[in-house]
Amino acid sequence: MSTYQPQTPGPTPTISELIEKFRVLNQRTKNRVRREFNDKFGYSDSDTTFQRLMERRLFLCYDEYLFLVDTILLHYDFYVWAKKEQ
Repeated sequence: MSTYQPQTPGPTPTISELIEKFRVLNQRTKNRVRREFNDKFGYSDSDTTFQRLMERRLFLCYDEYLFLVDTILLHYDFYVWAKKEQ
């Protein structure tokens, strides 16, 4: 069994690619990403900003986008690695 090594950064994904990668993650990981996003940018748990972002009904500011790129790609890369290890 090998250990997970994060991938070297590639080209920045589009918002559509980012949303598709987010949808692949399991619900527990999605909740973690949502909580991290809300905590980082000061949104409450009842705020629907994250949901509207993932439904393409709201635009991201640059800081939010970069945060989501780093967070979602890290979880997605781990998900892909774990699938290969099974």
